[in-house]
Order: sequence, then structure tokens, then C-alpha cells
Amino acid sequence: MVKNLLKGISKSILVCGLGVLVFSCTPEDGKNGIDGIDGKDGAQGIQGIQGIQGIQGIQGIPGVTGTTGLVGASGAVGATGATGATGATGATGTAGVGFDEAAKFGAITLTVSGEETDGTKFDQTNKLPFVSRNVRYASAVTKQVYDNGRVDYGFDLQRVNVSSSTPWEPAGTNLFLHLGVQDFGTASQLLTLNSNLQIEIIDVKGNNFTYSSYDNGPDMQGLAISEFSYDETTKKLKFNFSYTNVNNGMKVSGIVVVIVSLEASGISQP
Repeated sequence: MVKNLLKGISKSILVCGLGVLVFSCTPEDGKNGIDGIDGKDGAQGIQGIQGIQGIQGIQGIPGVTGTTGLVGASGAVGATGATGATGATGATGTAGVGFDEAAKFGAITLTVSGEETDGTKFDQTNKLPFVSRNVRYASAVTKQVYDNGRVDYGFDLQRVNVSSSTPWEPAGTNLFLHLGVQDFGTASQLLTLNSNLQIEIIDVKGNNFTYSSYDNGPDMQGLAISEFSYDETTKKLKFNFSYTNVNNGMKVSGIVVVIVSLEASGISQP
């Protein structure tokens, strides 16, 4: 079959070759034909339609707001401002009736400390600058001279913290002291003390109460009398004292600087 196909193809090529040879070998070529008329330009094509603008994309959903941060720690407290200047001292008030008379014989400064039955503590100092109108106990002095030359003194002192015309103060602080001096001015000089005390006390809780006590001898544990002096000319008496009341444990101390005489108050004695 392949051989027959090849034979056919060979024959076709031979026939075509002969045809060409016959056409090229004519005695005279034909005249060239007249050029054809140029064709008209074709009409301009229609401009294409512009494409439709695309639809704008949908706006994205806003993000969730972030959580508020924690509040920062408070700053340190600022330094305390400087203390303001001390105001001017107010004018001294007018002295009450009898003030000068009551205050001119010196004062006793009294300090008491201790605690109440419930354990509440108190510790206070009162200055007692006034004599009582009961002259017998205000600033009295008695003197006893013995045949052997011994001299004894007795001093009766009363001082209160308010000026008053009443013989005894119903409230506030009222102190009566009796100081005995045996063998005055000698090496064997002996001092004894009795105390009758009424005092208004304010404890550490701000509570106030009135305390009264009569103390002498055995009641006055650890009694000490110091810095004693007495000028027989000026009648100036000075001494310090301290003791503890054995019944309630209250500590009592005082500084005495007074002028004494039976005539100190200017009121006659009975």
C-alpha cells in the first residue's frame, strides 16, 4: 500500500511539472493589463461605547473602641506649708473687783497626776494666784519662841484659781496647806506638811471631775519638802513639795512663792 501511494505522488508531481513547462514556453507573452482603479477608503468605524464605572465598595465597619486604661496612682501628698506668723497678743482684760488685792500675795503652782478607777490617766498643772477671803487660812503666819531660844513657825496658806469674795470656792481648784517648821534656822530644823485639796481635774479623754482629799502624815507617801526659805523681814516664804497619796496613787507636787502675815488681806481677825 505504501508503495502504491508513493507511485501516485510521483505521477502528480510529474504532471504539474509538465504543465508549468508548457505555460512558460509560449512564443509571445501577453500585454500587461491596465492597473485597476484604487478602491475607496472604507468608512471610519464607530467608536466603542465607554465601559460603565464600577460600583464603589461598601465602607468597612468601624473597629470596636479600645478599653479605657486604668487610672494612675495618686501622687504623693505635698509638703505641709509653713506655719503662719503668730497673731498679735490681745489686750489684757480689765481686772475684776478685788483682783489686785487677791493676787498681790504670791501664788502656788500645783501639779497632780494619776489615773481614775477605769485606768484613764490625768496630768495637769494649775497656777493658784489668789488668796481666799477667809483670811485666817489665806496667808497667815504664827511664831512661837521658847525659853531655850527655839523658834517654831506655822504657816497657813490658801490659794484658789479664781478671784472670789466667797470664803470657800464651791468648784474649781482650792488648796490649803499648813507648813510646820520646828527649830527654825538650825541644823535640826524639821519641816512638816498637811494638805487639804479640792481640784477640778480634766483627764486625757476630756472628762472633768472634782477631786477632794485631806492628806497628812501616813497618807503622804514619800513626802519631800525642799528649797525652803523664809525672810522674817519681807515675810516672803518659798518651798517646793511632793508626795504620793497612798489611798489612790495620785501624785501631788507644788511650788510655793508667797507673802505671809495675818494682816495680808487687810481684814481684821475675829
